[in-house]
Amino acid sequence: RAVRERIETGYAVTGMEYVKAQQNRHQVIEEFKQLFKKLDVLVAPALPTLPPRIGQNVLEVNGQEESVVHALVRFTAPQNVAGIPALVIPCGFSSSGLPIGLQLIAGHRKESILFQLGSFFQQATNWHLKRPELQENRGMSPLSLNLVAGKFCCS
Repeated sequence: RAVRERIETGYAVTGMEYVKAQQNRHQVIEEFKQLFKKLDVLVAPALPTLPPRIGQNVLEVNGQEESVVHALVRFTAPQNVAGIPALVIPCGFSSSGLPIGLQLIAGHRKESILFQLGSFFQQATNWHLKRPELQENRGMSPLSLNLVAGKFCCS
């Protein structure tokens, strides 16, 4: 239901708003192009917060309230807008036992670098083999549970 509601918000976008969004998209693409002239890979957190509880609609991030949807895509949306590859791999657990992901980002058509780095990281660590102890699922959302179970790995 929530996905459908997010998709239906697109009906309210005007032609002028769409043109502006495309201009912004081209600017993001250009900024990433310039960045990847200097870097091979950008390393970033996958999420700005820990996985939310089931039914939770608002999170506090850096002292400010934010919708769960916006918070969870904040660190991955720019790559999606620019059409560049990103790979999220498990890299540890919080003090409360929730999973933490590491995001590797590369330039356009540089997926092979991400796969190599992801493979090297998994050979050097064993985070991808560990699973948190889910005490009554800790109230995590179904998406979070799929991520923990290793059903999804890439953004």
